[in-house]
Amino acid sequence: MDENARTKFHDLYRKSVKVNNYYKSAIERNMRTVARELGISGKIKFSHYFVLCELYHQKSMTLTQLSEAVGVTPPNISNTVNELVNLGLAERNDDPSDRRKSIICSSEMGNRFGELIVPLSAQLGKTLFSDDESEIDRVLDHYDAALARIESEEHSR
Repeated sequence: MDENARTKFHDLYRKSVKVNNYYKSAIERNMRTVARELGISGKIKFSHYFVLCELYHQKSMTLTQLSEAVGVTPPNISNTVNELVNLGLAERNDDPSDRRKSIICSSEMGNRFGELIVPLSAQLGKTLFSDDESEIDRVLDHYDAALARIESEEHSR
């Protein structure tokens, strides 16, 4: 890698970190605001965000489905779900077809949380990407290509 390419790569990394940090901070701030509004007294975490969004949109999922959708290991998703159940934002029910499995769904409070957080998240998306979905698609295409190269390199080892 020549010096110019290295400089651009470092610039890309710094800017990616800055955007990711902004996004995480904004999501956390929005989550705290919604939690206060709903009178949720426990600690709401960034790790809860994607799980709450999935449950809000999907209504119910198994732990395995939730783990795959969020991209988190099953033990970690189980811990996150336990935290959400303790906060009153999710419910864990036995799967009627397989007693070894649990069905996770958003509670009434979790649904209310989703109703309030989704518009705030949409506004954040507009801040980061305007209303142009093609801009998001271009960023995703670049990340997909980078991930494909990473996976190819890892398989060749």
